[in-house]
Amino acid sequence: MMRAAIIFLMLLCFWPRGAAAHPHIYADYKVEVVGDAAGIRALKFHFTFDDMYTTIITSELHVAGAPQLDNKNTMVKRDNAVDFLAGQHFYLFLTENGRVLPQQEINIMSADKAADGGYDFIFQLPAAARQVIFSVYDPTYYISVTPVADAPLKIPPSVHCDMKTKDIAPTVWGMLQAQEVSCGV
Repeated sequence: MMRAAIIFLMLLCFWPRGAAAHPHIYADYKVEVVGDAAGIRALKFHFTFDDMYTTIITSELHVAGAPQLDNKNTMVKRDNAVDFLAGQHFYLFLTENGRVLPQQEINIMSADKAADGGYDFIFQLPAAARQVIFSVYDPTYYISVTPVADAPLKIPPSVHCDMKTKDIAPTVWGMLQAQEVSCGV
């Protein structure tokens, strides 16, 4: 009996932590690529979270009764749900003109609650880019982030984009995957 308990404890010590993860928050997104023939300037994301997380965000963001988010309100309320996402840079992984952008260079221009209950976030690029490759995912799988099924991309006529599935990491339930979007002018 003691031997079995020791073996069980040893197995627990070596059990891969990330592989046992499962999402606690679900988010769907669509993205509008903002740019023209001169380059891509911004990515405008619309996130729709599951009902429970939306309730948490909404209750914490109504600073002084204001139903709209802005950088000022976000900075005042340090422990709110959007600050958590902002601290993770919204799980946005971005390559601009062949250079991987450090997350601190991704500027959140605005954050607004949308009429449908979702949230809009605009990420300004440091400069107009000829090529942008991005994906949105949580490597810990705490948040499941997926593009909406119907029309996840809105692009101007002078920009072309391709979306493909990319394997990120194995989990107990299968491979964690994300959509990688490559856009260029």
